[in-house]
Amino acid sequence: MTAITTPGSEAVSPLHVLQHKKAAELSDGAFTRYELIDPSDRSRYSPSSALTRVELGLGYVQAVLAALHGVVTVLTYDPPGLCGRVETHSTGGSTLYRFTWRDGPDGLLLGGFGHSGGKPTYQAALVALVQAVALFRSGHREQSAELVERWFALVQAMERAFPRRDHSAGWDRRSVALACTTTATRPHIMRVCDALRIALSF
Repeated sequence: MTAITTPGSEAVSPLHVLQHKKAAELSDGAFTRYELIDPSDRSRYSPSSALTRVELGLGYVQAVLAALHGVVTVLTYDPPGLCGRVETHSTGGSTLYRFTWRDGPDGLLLGGFGHSGGKPTYQAALVALVQAVALFRSGHREQSAELVERWFALVQAMERAFPRRDHSAGWDRRSVALACTTTATRPHIMRVCDALRIALSF
C-alpha cells in the first residue's frame, strides 16, 4: 500500500493514520490510544516477547467495530480476490461509500476515498478485512487464514454474548460498545485488530 497524496498536501501513510487515530468512536471510549496488546492476543507474526511493545491502533479498532455493526452492504470480487468492490454505509448515518481494491505488483491499491479528499481513513482497514475474506473464500489461505479465522471467532463470541434476532444485519451500536468491555469479546476484538494490522503491513 503506497502513501496517498492530494494536491497541496504531503504524503499520508494509511498505516500511520490507522495506528494514530485519536478515537474509535464505536467503542464509546473503551479502548485508549496506544493501549498495549498482550502477547497472548497478538498476531503470530507480531513480536511475542512481553518486553516488546505492540500498541493498539484505534483505526483498526474502528474498522473492526464498523464491520460488526454491519456497515458492509455489498461485496463483489473477481477470484482469487485480488480485485474487488465493496459498498458500505457510514457508521453515523445513511451515507453510502463505494470502495475498490486491486492487489498487484505495486502493492494494495485502494479507491473510493473521495469523501476524505483522497486521504486514508479507518475504512482502508475495513476494505482490507473484506479483501481477506475474499481471498480466504478463493483458497488463498496462507495470506488470509489468521485474520479470517480470528474474525469468525469474534463473530461467534459476539453471537454468544449478544445474540442477534436478524443474522442478515450487524449488531446495534450499544452491543458493539458493550463488546469492547465484555471479557468474552474484548480480547477477540484485539486479536482481530493485530492480525489486521499485520495483514496491511505485508
